[in-house]
Amino acid sequence: MPRNYRDRDLKILWSQSGGLCAFPGCRRELIAGPTAADSSVILGQMAHIVADSDEGPRADSSIPLDERRREPNLILLCGEHHPLVDGQPSTYSSEDLRRWKSEHVEWVRGQLTRAVADLNFAELERITDVLVAQIAPPVADVAPPTPPPEKLRKNDLTVAITNRLQIGSLRFPEVDDFVARTTQRDDGFGERLRAGFRQRYDVLVEEGIRGDELFDGIVDWAAAGSVEFEVVAAALAVVTYLFTICDLFEP
Repeated sequence: MPRNYRDRDLKILWSQSGGLCAFPGCRRELIAGPTAADSSVILGQMAHIVADSDEGPRADSSIPLDERRREPNLILLCGEHHPLVDGQPSTYSSEDLRRWKSEHVEWVRGQLTRAVADLNFAELERITDVLVAQIAPPVADVAPPTPPPEKLRKNDLTVAITNRLQIGSLRFPEVDDFVARTTQRDDGFGERLRAGFRQRYDVLVEEGIRGDELFDGIVDWAAAGSVEFEVVAAALAVVTYLFTICDLFEP
């Protein structure tokens, strides 16, 4: 029988894992970048902390099937360590996997926080170039933006996005200064930046994407699918800035 996973759970799993294997001491990158002839390849594998079936490794029939396929019961591993932990379930318990995941998520958050703190001009320029390259005409805001806490509440954005916004906002003044300085040299840059953000937002909304998936989808797009902390940090800082100043993410 095919297994059905919610897109939101998969996106949260990959985002919180930083695209890296959570097995202790591994942290292998789980996306192979594109080549001149081929596109990127996903190398990561989802492992169930508690088995999907009642007969699988680390099985627990007391947990409903739907819960077994949600993000809290999934851990991202590489092709070496997924078969290892499933092949030796007495050695690698569900408690072990939960601890690994928790420690890995905290490590990724720390790495992303440090990368945001170390942002430089070139990294911000790289990300904003993606946004201003869109063909949408600039559209000026006609009303003050809704405060971020209210946007979070109205759009059912979870604590995961709150945490990412807190990290991204660490360099809000620097991003604001970067946009202002660039606009002085390139009249209309700021409005084109907003327009690119709006256009990508509209595209994802038309695809039926909402909430956490929508926010992370814009960050992933701005980062061009990269899982490098420096690139993701720059994308997160710019999207956090735009999330704050633009009146989007409205119900």
